[in-house]
Amino acid sequence: MPKQYQPLGARTANPPATIPGTINAQGGVPIKVGDATIGAVAVSGAPGGDKDAACANAGIAKAAAKLK
Repeated sequence: MPKQYQPLGARTANPPATIPGTINAQGGVPIKVGDATIGAVAVSGAPGGDKDAACANAGIAKAAAKLK
């Protein structure tokens, strides 16, 4: 059975960068299939990074069926 996309949820603190040459900030979330990071989505403009991250996760969830 193929691994499915799992949303990361809104974050309240910035985690340390885990991919060399990148930074993490609220509103940006990685796109992961299983344990593999295959991209990222970043959203900005809401009054709070938690809302930006929720919007980014909603966009990824909309395309999740294609991330198999």
